[in-house]
Amino acid sequence: MKTIINNIIILSLAFCSAQAQRMIYSESYEVHIQAAKKPLPLNTRAATSFDDYLKNAKKIHRLYLNSSHLTDISPRIIEFTNLELLDLSDNNLSYLPKELFKLKNLKVLNLSNNRFSSIPNDIAGLKSLEVLDLSHNYLESIPDEIVNLSKLNTLKLTGNHILTLPAKINMLRNLKQLNLAENSLMIIPNEVFQLKNLEILILNKNLLTELSPYISQLKSLKILNLDNNHINRLPKTIGVLKRLQSLDIGSNYLSVIPAEIAGLSSLIYLKLDNNSLSTLPTKISNLRKLQTLDFNFNRSVDFPSEIFTIANMQTLNIRGNKLRAIPDGIGNLTNLLYLDAGSNELTDFNREIFNLKKLNNLNLEGNQIKYIPPEIGNLQALQLLNMENNSLYAIPNEITKLRNLQFLLLNNNNISSLPPNIDSLFSLKLLQLRKNPIVDSEKRKCRQMLKQTRFVF
Repeated sequence: MKTIINNIIILSLAFCSAQAQRMIYSESYEVHIQAAKKPLPLNTRAATSFDDYLKNAKKIHRLYLNSSHLTDISPRIIEFTNLELLDLSDNNLSYLPKELFKLKNLKVLNLSNNRFSSIPNDIAGLKSLEVLDLSHNYLESIPDEIVNLSKLNTLKLTGNHILTLPAKINMLRNLKQLNLAENSLMIIPNEVFQLKNLEILILNKNLLTELSPYISQLKSLKILNLDNNHINRLPKTIGVLKRLQSLDIGSNYLSVIPAEIAGLSSLIYLKLDNNSLSTLPTKISNLRKLQTLDFNFNRSVDFPSEIFTIANMQTLNIRGNKLRAIPDGIGNLTNLLYLDAGSNELTDFNREIFNLKKLNNLNLEGNQIKYIPPEIGNLQALQLLNMENNSLYAIPNEITKLRNLQFLLLNNNNISSLPPNIDSLFSLKLLQLRKNPIVDSEKRKCRQMLKQTRFVF
């Protein structure tokens, strides 16, 4: 077959459902896609005849049939003897021919977003398989034979109805990523914790009530997501996961965090939102690499000042607690970029906030603050200031020093006028002033002075 457009071979597929738009891409085309970082639409190249496809099937290494309205796959797929990647995602498939499982060179198989209620035992025939994506189907289990896929490093099962896992899942010794989110698991079998090379374990949106102390065996683990389960305590052994970089245990039933969490010396991201926590262990200050802490919507009336000794902190979310003040020491977070302390019981600013020279997003909405100190002008990097739903009567002139400010949200306060030199905010894109007693003449003046700004009165 003649080479088509820069050695890109694009062939039509005649062995699937007649109604589908069907295309085959060569490996060279896949390289082109990766380089461009944006796959081209299926109809951007002319397709060859079915006869040409048959003649060149052995040259095809990567085959993309996603989003093609397929309801079946022909047994003639066996003719793709050198196929390494097969993407059948986003179709209407519920059955696969046994011939597919004879593709000895297949490394990546994507079956996500289809209608599979079971996977044949024949899947064990894919001896070269490294990545298997079965996400968003109707599976309640996966065949035990899957454990024979000795080269498998990624298994994605998100969004099914899985209740149990294969008893010998620990035989997948090369597995690095296991995604079980959005299933019906009530317990994780101990064999999962024997996957010594596992780096990513995703378990959010299940029915788990506890985390096994055997979690400590996953020495290679870097990402652990337990969000949106029913977990009421964490094992102390979690602290031995020295390589863990991201821990998400938001939306559970935790009332205490064990002090051993301080042992997570590589932790960068810690999400604890929507629990019943009143405080954090003081040893949390040992998490020197921590950059993001999400403590939103807990029950804290105070916040341990030790958190303010973590110099690498960039994002601090403490929204929806019962804080009456932001504790002293926050000024030590000199690398902080984002601070959300909205929906608390704050009545004033902690003046140390104005020492945060890198802060670009400050959210204090939904408090009881009546006054913005003039030191607000020190926050030269600020791009967003949200003071909605407070009790402000005025905006200080010093706010006009914020030359990088793009979003100023002041809805539902008692503001009747704005600073006379507000036109100094030449970067301002949006100014919201709903439910404030601002007269029409003041509104007109603002629009004249800030012509580049969108106003919401």
